[in-house]
Amino acid sequence: MEQILTSVLRRSFLLLIIAGVSQGGCPDGYIRHDNSCYEEYNSLASWAEAQLYCEIFGANLLKVGDLSEHTFIKGLLGRMSPTAFKPGKFWIGGTNLLTNGTWMWVPGNEQISVSLWAPGEPDVNSEKRCIAIDFSQAFLWFSATCENKYNFLCEFSLNSR
Repeated sequence: MEQILTSVLRRSFLLLIIAGVSQGGCPDGYIRHDNSCYEEYNSLASWAEAQLYCEIFGANLLKVGDLSEHTFIKGLLGRMSPTAFKPGKFWIGGTNLLTNGTWMWVPGNEQISVSLWAPGEPDVNSEKRCIAIDFSQAFLWFSATCENKYNFLCEFSLNSR
């Protein structure tokens, strides 16, 4: 957690500088695709910690809007070795914490319309209430216990600027 806070402070300072200079572009370190910017974090966090970390930079955990965006994310993560990020799993912004069985994107409580679940997922009869993606499952979604510590993907929307 200390590593995350130190990184947050450094990135917050950089973001303030970049926000003053950048006109409609992505923050430093983020990669643009369509109207969003993306950053993968090699820091382990619970789902809630990851969402909070993203929010500090004006972003949110990844919300997969369509197959094109999923293909982009597969390419973004696929360019790295599966061992580059331990354990090779990434939180994204989907959860059913508000209503068990109803998967929604956070924030906004928008019901998930794209279905990119791995075979046998989601595990509806469990405490696995948050969505992650996994290198070993071709970046398909799986439900996981929200307190697990995974890497995460933040998405910064250029439409909200």
